[in-house]
Amino acid sequence: MFMKPEGTSAGARIREAGGRALIIGGGIGGLSAAIALQAAGWDAAVYERGPSLAGAGAGIVLAANAMKLLDRFGAGAEVRAREPPSGRRRSAPGRAG
Repeated sequence: MFMKPEGTSAGARIREAGGRALIIGGGIGGLSAAIALQAAGWDAAVYERGPSLAGAGAGIVLAANAMKLLDRFGAGAEVRAREPPSGRRRSAPGRAG
């Protein structure tokens, strides 16, 4: 179990450490973690089992706070460019949408 030293936040330890991170999984979480760690000065490597990073056909909803973070990572504009027109939803065949 990881024990945190008293008086230090996890964020402070990440900023101070500037170490190396190995991230397993190249999905949204893994790639976001790698970007955030690299922005904090870490050397982050992402390992993905799949042969390529391709869309899975799944839809996601991003809350306002998630979009603010994507803007900070420099990816917000690209995400907005790929969203469907306002008020229009895509749904899987055979499902109401």
